[in-house]
Amino acid sequence: MVERFIVRSLPRLNEVFGGGIPRESMIHIYGPYQAGKTLLIYQLIYELVGQGLGNALYIDTEASFRSNFSSEMGRRFRERFGNEVNVLDVKLSKSVPLKGGKKMTVSEFKRYLSTILDDLGIVYDLEDLSDAVRFFYRKVDLEAESRGRGNIYLLDRVDLSLLLKLMDVEAEVERKGQKTEVRIKGLSDPTTSPLSKFIRKYRVMYLVLDSIGMLVKNLAVSLSDLPARAVVTNLVVGNLIRLASEYGLVVFATNHESKNPTGKGFHSFYGGYAIGYGFKYSLYLSRMGKSRRRLVGERSPLLPEFEFTLDLVIKDDGFHEVSNDGTPDEATV
Repeated sequence: MVERFIVRSLPRLNEVFGGGIPRESMIHIYGPYQAGKTLLIYQLIYELVGQGLGNALYIDTEASFRSNFSSEMGRRFRERFGNEVNVLDVKLSKSVPLKGGKKMTVSEFKRYLSTILDDLGIVYDLEDLSDAVRFFYRKVDLEAESRGRGNIYLLDRVDLSLLLKLMDVEAEVERKGQKTEVRIKGLSDPTTSPLSKFIRKYRVMYLVLDSIGMLVKNLAVSLSDLPARAVVTNLVVGNLIRLASEYGLVVFATNHESKNPTGKGFHSFYGGYAIGYGFKYSLYLSRMGKSRRRLVGERSPLLPEFEFTLDLVIKDDGFHEVSNDGTPDEATV
């Protein structure tokens, strides 16, 4: 039987997932700017982590979670749910691989390289040295303070290049003439990647990517660039699916709304079919007023017969469901 996690603060949301959010699931939440996607994700993982149901790793590609949500909303969630959840920073440890499985830290390698350049009488500046060192380091590890349960581990300012390294994908995304190209130099098993190692070590049950759209939308958007965008998106989503399957994770990803090229039928988002078919659940969060929101979900963006609608309101302590008479349901947590 599939293990499911019950969301008490939004009880009708559990019906969408057949009685609670299932383990080993991929959940995609998208919508317009400032609809509340990050707030909704934070509320869900705060409640689940606070129940002692595993830790969360929050990967922030927009550098907004720490400054906009973690402190004040953390206090309000603590009062609402009655439990303490720690938001702990994840630090990057970069190294240069050596023969025999050994490695040298970036700072050690920089000193080593500068000594050689000085002995040869080569003139350089610190920026040139940093660029040279960056070319050699391939290994990236994640480290954080461990406090047992009740932790949201925050890794912010993550770009596409870093995320691929964390997944042990050696690839270069570069612009050549009028076309973006992706050169894949090496693919490793994602279950042996630095990201996988962190999941195991810190008992991560919920993996958040906020937002997957930011990784894609920074690439060029002409027709000649679409193959590269598709390759990158498939690399990221494919690795997320493998990790969810290997460790029974719940993977949440937020995304930005984009214009539907067909002009009809359904809302569109960055990433196209790779996102639509990679995530079992796609939830569209739209504004219905200053604080009212509507969550529309489908098992696939192309299968409207599985659609559901849930009306929500944003209060000081997060999202609440709206009852049938149109008022906030005070019975929720």
